[in-house]
Amino acid sequence: MLKYSKSFSTILFIISALFLINLPADAVSDLEKEIAKKNLVKYQEEYGLAYLEATARNRIYNIFDRLSAEAAKDARDLNFKLYIVDAPVLNAAYLGDGNLVLFKGLVDRLKDDNQLAAVIAHELGHGVNNDIEEGINLIQGLQVGGVLFETFTKGNRYEGILDVAGNIGLNLLEKGYSREQERDADEYSVSLSERAGYDSYGAIELMYILKEGGSNDTRLGELFSSHPNLDNRVDYLTDLVKNFKDAKELYYSPIATARALAQGILSDNLEMVYGSYWNKIQGNRSLNQLKNNKNLKQIEERIEIISLDNFGELGYTLELRNQVENTARVAIFFYDDNNQQEDLSLAIDLIKDQYGWKLVRDPRIYNLK
Repeated sequence: MLKYSKSFSTILFIISALFLINLPADAVSDLEKEIAKKNLVKYQEEYGLAYLEATARNRIYNIFDRLSAEAAKDARDLNFKLYIVDAPVLNAAYLGDGNLVLFKGLVDRLKDDNQLAAVIAHELGHGVNNDIEEGINLIQGLQVGGVLFETFTKGNRYEGILDVAGNIGLNLLEKGYSREQERDADEYSVSLSERAGYDSYGAIELMYILKEGGSNDTRLGELFSSHPNLDNRVDYLTDLVKNFKDAKELYYSPIATARALAQGILSDNLEMVYGSYWNKIQGNRSLNQLKNNKNLKQIEERIEIISLDNFGELGYTLELRNQVENTARVAIFFYDDNNQQEDLSLAIDLIKDQYGWKLVRDPRIYNLK
């Protein structure tokens, strides 16, 4: 009975430990810090820090400072630091705990500030998106589980758990990031570059440089690895940058976004209406789902009734009711062009993000005649 209890306790502890390991945390985990520390030492010892002339060094770190100051707003628990190692490799890496590494080979090939900003912003994206911690959770669920079981059965409780940190870190660097993580970092790179005052087209130019040069360091997951394919990334980055710039022009103010929404409603252009929404709402609601939105259906039905009743085209006016920093409220008044009588009033709440001013919730009817 005692033997059974001990085995049961061991299994229970392992399950509990693995569960706790995978719980999300706001701050950087001790294991990520250990991984970052070991791998930073590894690359500094293997390659050494690159020597750069003062002008070139100041240029790189000025770009990094501008980008990291913006990124810090999205990850307040991280203290970003940049290291440039002396290796003729077209690569860069995020090592965890805020540590970024640029390889001198890549730095020497970049032609302008926008391309350099794209590299740094991409790696900052991995930090902001907590990609190292996600990788740790996947790998250590197996590795630490084995260590826990072995140490308990051999009586060496707790010994060796942190010893797997180096192996986990090496595994992560060799494996690289997932397709989804790379796409998320690409999207963040475009957004962050624009926020910091750089042209996000540098991300596309960077892809062509990487396609021409490649990387000869197979021990480190490439900055832009085979998943997804570089040609595919050029395509979707081109679309992403275009959409981003178009959105900035179309949704540059609360009134501009309200105008796009009103025009979309009047022309029955659901795509224009959908484009007015915040990207986080778009992430949770597809265009097809928006077609069945009860609130929008009520608005569309009312617009149709007003048009039939008045035998004419509807017009609209816009009024900014309130704006505080990155939030605003706008009123939209629809009226009949013939008699200028107000027939329908909407209130919309907006927030400013990297794509301009967007709706944070469905329009609300507050005056329906």
